Amino acid sequence: MYVWIQPQDSEQIQQAHILANQLQFPLIIQEKQPDIKADFYLTFDKNYLILHPQDKTLGKGLCVDFVEGKMAFRRKYGGGKQQPLARAFGLHKGEMPDIVDATAGLGKDAFVLANLGCQIQLVEYSKIIAALLENGLQRAQQDQEIGNWITTRLSLICADSKIFLRNLEKKPTAIYLDPMYPARQKSALVKKEMRIFRQFLAENDTGEELLEVALNVAQKRVVVKRPMDAPFLANKKPNAQIMSENTRFDLYFTFNQ
Repeated sequence: MYVWIQPQDSEQIQQAHILANQLQFPLIIQEKQPDIKADFYLTFDKNYLILHPQDKTLGKGLCVDFVEGKMAFRRKYGGGKQQPLARAFGLHKGEMPDIVDATAGLGKDAFVLANLGCQIQLVEYSKIIAALLENGLQRAQQDQEIGNWITTRLSLICADSKIFLRNLEKKPTAIYLDPMYPARQKSALVKKEMRIFRQFLAENDTGEELLEVALNVAQKRVVVKRPMDAPFLANKKPNAQIMSENTRFDLYFTFNQ
C-alpha cells in the first residue's frame, strides 16, 4: 500500500513533517500531486487529517470528526443508555464498565459509550487509521462542550490487539469487538468508508483469534458487533443478544477476575 502525505498550505508543513516521520511515508510539498502511483494520500486541511483515495469511486476522503456532523447528532439524539449499543454493555441497568475497544476503527461506537460515561481504551492496528483517529481526538479535546470528557475517558494506542490484551496487567470489565465482515459479492452494497477500511486491514483477519483472547481477558463480558445476517464469530454461540435494525450485538459473559 503506497501512501504519501501532502500539506495543503505552508502552515501545515511542520505538522505534516511530524506525521511523515511517524508513519514513515513520503512527504510531498508542492501544489500539484507528483506523477507517481499511490493508492492514497494524506492531507491536512484546517487541522483536519484527511485520507484521500486515488480511486475516486471510493469517495472524496475520510476523516474523523466528533464535534460536528453525524457524531454530534448521534451524541444528542442517539437514544442514551437505552440504545442497543449501551444496552449491550449493561448501561441501562446502571453498569458503567471500563472497556477496551479492540477494533477501534474511526472510534464512533467508543465515542458514544464515552459520552455515556464509560472509560474506553481504543486499540487500532492500522497506523493510518490510528492517525486519523488521533487527529479527531485531538481536535475534539479542544472543543468547549465535549473536550473535557474526551480527554479523560478516551485514550488511543496503535497496536496489535491480541498482543495488547495478553499483556494487560489490569483486566478490563468488558471488551468490544467489531471485526471486519467478509466483503459482499456486490461492492456497491458496501459503504465507501468500509471499502477504504479494507485496504488497510488483513483480508484473512476475521477476528476469531481475537475473540478467544478477549474471552480470556475480559472480567465480565465481551460484546461482538455483527451484521444481522452474519454467522456467530468463530461459530461460537453467545450467551445473549441485543438487536438493532441492521446489526446485532452478541454478548459473551466471562468470569475472569
